[in-house]
Amino acid sequence: MKITSTKADIVAAIREQNVQVAAGASLNLGGSIVSTQGFLKEQAGSLNLSARQYHTGETTVAGGSLVLA
Repeated sequence: MKITSTKADIVAAIREQNVQVAAGASLNLGGSIVSTQGFLKEQAGSLNLSARQYHTGETTVAGGSLVLA
């Protein structure tokens, strides 16, 4: 499964964010993440971030891949 967001969405986070992308799936986000909190990527899928990111908290990839384009 492939899910894509191409809008100029901005995700503002006030607490740690947890993103799970299942094995064989990819999630493509075209918006920015604005946060000073933690960011955790889990499961075996691929998370692709194509916009400029304003995330300054700790980033952890516990499974799969995180692609910054």
